[in-house]
Amino acid sequence: MKNSQKFSGPEGLCAELTVRLADEHSGYTSLERTPGAKKLREAQGELLEIIKVIGQSDNIDAMFSAEKTVFKNERRLDGKTLSRKKQRR
Repeated sequence: MKNSQKFSGPEGLCAELTVRLADEHSGYTSLERTPGAKKLREAQGELLEIIKVIGQSDNIDAMFSAEKTVFKNERRLDGKTLSRKKQRR
């Protein structure tokens, strides 16, 4: 995370994460009326259930593997987004 220097330790990062998650929820709540947003919310709910099961398994290898999978997917998606933005310029 580029801006991690401005947070004071894990507590600051967690506080910022809480704020950003609330912002995200607010945005999705306002978009929930569209079919695309409904599909997104359903997919997120399914992801959450999978993550909960992994977290409750007490299997640290599975937890790290899940985190790595999420991270790789986010990087892949962010890369596609950046590529599209560069093409528009």
